[in-house]
Amino acid sequence: EPIASIVERLDPGEFARIQPQTIVRLSRVRELAPMDNGDYRLFLTTGATLTLGRSFRNAVIPRLKEVWSASGQR
Repeated sequence: EPIASIVERLDPGEFARIQPQTIVRLSRVRELAPMDNGDYRLFLTTGATLTLGRSFRNAVIPRLKEVWSASGQR
């Protein structure tokens, strides 16, 4: 099943595509840090780290800030 069809079924307020084959639950991201190449490193509440690709960052970062603001994280 294509990832695009999976993304369409998920709540966009909760999930975001951060790489061509990677989806993340926004509430699980505790921190993001810019990398030298324009990507961002995402640090999850589970201890895992993921990479937010340049082509996805402009769509994801504002949504992530909304989630943090709503939860009082930032």
